[in-house]
Amino acid sequence: MNVQFRKVHCVGVGGAGVGAVAELLCRSGCQVSGSDSAVEGAPERLRQLGVQLFQGHAAEHVPEDADCVVYSPAVPLDNIELLTARSRGIPTYSLPQLLGLLMRQSYGVAVSGTHGKTTTAAMLGRILDAAGLDPTVVVGGTVLDWGSPVRLGRGRIVLVEACEYARSFLELAPRAAAILNIDADHLDWYGHLDSLAQAYRDFADLVLPHGYLLVHGDSVLVRRLGLAERRGCELFGTNSACHWRYELCAQEHGCYQFRVFRRGRFHCHVALGVPGKHNVANAVAALALAQRLGVPTRTAVATLADFSSCARRLQFVGFRQGVALYDDYAHHPTAVAATLETLRELAPRSRLWCVFQPHQLWRTRQLAEEFARALALADVTVILPVYPARERVPGSLCAVASQKLVTLCRALGSDAVFAPDMPAAATIVASQAAAGDAVVTMGAGDVWKVRDVLSQGIQHHRQAG
Repeated sequence: MNVQFRKVHCVGVGGAGVGAVAELLCRSGCQVSGSDSAVEGAPERLRQLGVQLFQGHAAEHVPEDADCVVYSPAVPLDNIELLTARSRGIPTYSLPQLLGLLMRQSYGVAVSGTHGKTTTAAMLGRILDAAGLDPTVVVGGTVLDWGSPVRLGRGRIVLVEACEYARSFLELAPRAAAILNIDADHLDWYGHLDSLAQAYRDFADLVLPHGYLLVHGDSVLVRRLGLAERRGCELFGTNSACHWRYELCAQEHGCYQFRVFRRGRFHCHVALGVPGKHNVANAVAALALAQRLGVPTRTAVATLADFSSCARRLQFVGFRQGVALYDDYAHHPTAVAATLETLRELAPRSRLWCVFQPHQLWRTRQLAEEFARALALADVTVILPVYPARERVPGSLCAVASQKLVTLCRALGSDAVFAPDMPAAATIVASQAAAGDAVVTMGAGDVWKVRDVLSQGIQHHRQAG
């Protein structure tokens, strides 16, 4: 990857995307600084790489001689550091604009979709790495096999996770791309599904006629885009119209084996190393993209069997006094249901606890009934106040929305309880969870912090008992 910058400042460095780019730039030899309202969210590896981190935003954080300033799409355009950079004539790039710039210098590959894009991009990145193509990869979660969300390569391929929020993925420059699925999300920005679908159609238009577009043939909303007849477009899924069709063979401890057929003919048999039926579709998408990029099928199949997934994607944390602890990023009803269903397959005899932190007030209110139905798959759900993310709302509203979600869960016959904060949630679970139970902390905010408190709490309560 060819990076032309010498000194870069990153605004919103505590977020997964900008934090990943900061690491990538640092590894490529750039001098990097970064700021955020809460820099404790920035991974320790950024400090170890020498990234200078600032708590809060101020004009003096922007280096006088910076080549550019990179910012998250969630950062307000009146941010003092962005205004300072522009007043000094320093170029500013949103995160997707910078990724688009890097992709234009290389062979760009982008993986989009409401669900699964981090895992699918990580799968594909691992396959390309195993095939010796030495890709540069940027995803929104730590790839466990790399211990990082990025991989800096010298090959021609730049692979990125393409986020649809605020139409940001339209800044990318893919020669090959995937649309994994489309679900009702970010409608606080888009307003309605038609607008969201149009954004995905525009994303598909970025792929030139001689490029490659892979779309999920089982997704109703994806099919409505009318992309199947386009030159260079292939479908993947379970129905007979798909160019890449798969069928399940077996399942053991939540991990699936499946057969893949290409244009009606048997192509390969895959035994996934990560659990979850939803990951079968992710793996088929990665396999199809890898084939297009010239990877031998046997290399892709072997890598998928060995893939260790990403941090916070149904990540097994460990056992504490016989209680199995997991952590997951799910923050949309579809993903919540998929995670809990997978845990049922992993631990069919366990009492399943879910410590859930809703993400964004708007999403929680609009999809409350869908959340309740998904959370009802757990035996006991402990619900924290909403994590507002980029929303500027009073904490009282965040608590009220979560309490309403508890009421909806109970109306479905689900055992749900509200916890006002993380120590309270940890205390509830630690005092009642028994050996053989499974506990998952779930959400896109900072619910992962419950893990350590919960781990210590279980140990304490067992010793006290």
